[in-house]
Amino acid sequence: MKKIEVILMPDKFEAVKSMLEIEGYADIMTSEIQHHGKGISLTQMWRGTEYRVAQTKLKVEVFIPKNEDVKKIIKEITKIAAGSTLGDSKMFVYDIAEAHAVLSTEKEKISLN
Repeated sequence: MKKIEVILMPDKFEAVKSMLEIEGYADIMTSEIQHHGKGISLTQMWRGTEYRVAQTKLKVEVFIPKNEDVKKIIKEITKIAAGSTLGDSKMFVYDIAEAHAVLSTEKEKISLN
């Protein structure tokens, strides 16, 4: 089982979400994040003063129980989320050794689809 975590620009979210639904992975988690770093922040003017504002991005997390689907999903996300600027999107892939149901104290196989 793998976990794919994608950090992307908000305008790419709907396309990635639609693709995951079509592929059968509609159960996703999303978070709004603030991206800080060199050259990443936006500059805005307010009352004659220039301010640096962090760029808002979205983090999408999806669990892929079938390892044979992972490469296909990565390829599709890369095609959709590719940006025009370095740092627009990032993707991380993690191995998941075990999954535990939070409501019980027993380790059990949980459904991720």
